[in-house]
Amino acid sequence: MSRQNIARRKIEQAIRAIDEALHQPSIEILSVTSVNQLEHFKERLLEALAKIMEDNVPDREYRELGIAKLITDQWPYSLALGATLVEAEQAYKAI
Repeated sequence: MSRQNIARRKIEQAIRAIDEALHQPSIEILSVTSVNQLEHFKERLLEALAKIMEDNVPDREYRELGIAKLITDQWPYSLALGATLVEAEQAYKAI
């Protein structure tokens, strides 16, 4: 499987996870983030997904979404949503 396909799948998975968190927010998630931040993450991931689908992925130095850095700095490591979002950004940067 190509790196683009892997990134696409991980980003789609992350978007679904955000949607689930927005529709059924848990105290665990809301204790580290806000609805606005989750919506911002979703927008960034949708932009990255569109670039992949259009085969218009920018050079590696311009693929930083800022999601992974924020999560690793502020979220607990045990939060599954955080791991999913970090994996999606890492896959996008690895294309």
